[in-house]
Amino acid sequence: GASLDDELVASHIRSLQVGHLTDIRTSEEHLVRPWFNGKIDFAPPVPELARYGFPLAGGRLDYVHGRTVPAIVYKRRLHTINLFVWPSRQAGNRRVQEDGYSLDAWSRGGLRYTAVSDIAPADLEVFRKAFVAGSCGGGPRPATGRTGHLRPSAEAAVLPRPPGRRRDRSRCRSPA
Repeated sequence: GASLDDELVASHIRSLQVGHLTDIRTSEEHLVRPWFNGKIDFAPPVPELARYGFPLAGGRLDYVHGRTVPAIVYKRRLHTINLFVWPSRQAGNRRVQEDGYSLDAWSRGGLRYTAVSDIAPADLEVFRKAFVAGSCGGGPRPATGRTGHLRPSAEAAVLPRPPGRRRDRSRCRSPA
């Protein structure tokens, strides 16, 4: 059978066909996350990352490695990033390139994340850092240029939690 990486790249490519990118098309994180309720047995974080240069485009259900999984869709200029999420034990971070596509995988709070796109690996690493910072209300924040867009490989200060917002930080803790 196909490897998980092969399946994720194939799902990413299929999503780019006309009409297959999203089941729910919106940049509102508060609409995308509840849309998954009742369709999958866990609630993936869906942070809005436009301030980092990765606006939310929506979400859809996909079928990967024998399981229905959410695909959260972000944009980076004219490129698409599919973020596939599923429950999993803690596993190490990994970055690979497969057939011209970059994959960046990480685990956090009992979930496994794999971002797939044709953007440069350094940009996908910036996406991962922005996603972790955006979904946990803290952590490393990549630096931005004058336009407010992220510069790859830049390190920055800790993101302050937005005023008046409380986050469920349970998914941000590593398992014991």
